[in-house]
Amino acid sequence: VKEAAPIFNSSDPQSCLARLCARPGADCTKGVAVHGFSQGAQLAALAKNFAPEVSAAFVQGHGDNPNPFADLASCMDYADASGKRNPLHGLDRRQVRSLVGEHDGTFSCCLDKPDEQCCWRKRSGRQQQTATTGYTCPDGQHDCLQTDGSGWYVVSDGDANKTQGGTIASHGQAAACLSLTTSGILGMLEIASGAWTAICGG
Repeated sequence: VKEAAPIFNSSDPQSCLARLCARPGADCTKGVAVHGFSQGAQLAALAKNFAPEVSAAFVQGHGDNPNPFADLASCMDYADASGKRNPLHGLDRRQVRSLVGEHDGTFSCCLDKPDEQCCWRKRSGRQQQTATTGYTCPDGQHDCLQTDGSGWYVVSDGDANKTQGGTIASHGQAAACLSLTTSGILGMLEIASGAWTAICGG
C-alpha cells in the first residue's frame, strides 16, 4: 500500500497526482481516472485511499494472487472474508474496469480450469477477477462487463490469435490488446463514454 502514496496522495504537494492537479487548466474536482498494468494496476486499484478525487480505475493484468506464496486479497479484493466492503478498495465496483489475458501466468493462468504447472496454489482467473471487482459471471463467460461499462473482461486465446498473431492471451496481452479492434473490446476501452462517464464523474 505504501508504494501508492507518493503517486496518489493528493494531500502531499510533491505527489504525482497533486502536481498533475496543480497544472493550469486541470480541474481534478471533476474526477480523476487512473490506469495501470500489472503492478501498476495494483497501485491504481489503491489510489482512492490516498486521493478522494479518484473516481475511476482501468486496471490491466491485475488480480489478487500473483504467485503461490503471495496472497494479496486483504488489499486487492472488493470485499473481505466476511463479505464486508474492503476499506482499502476505495472505489465502488461501478467505477472499476478490469482486463486480463486468459492465460496470464501471473493473474489468470487459465480462466476456469487451473493448470497445475501454472496455477499451483493459485486461484483461477475467474476467481481473481470476481474477487477484485465484486462482479460474478457464469463459468465459461469471458465478458463480465456491465451495462454501465464497469466489470471485467478476459481476453481469450482466440482474441489474441485473431488480432495479434499470437497463440495465447498472456500477461502481456492485457497491455497489447489496447490495439484490438473487435467491437466488443473496442467499446470496453472507450473509458470516457456512455454511462461509465456519468458514474465516474469524468
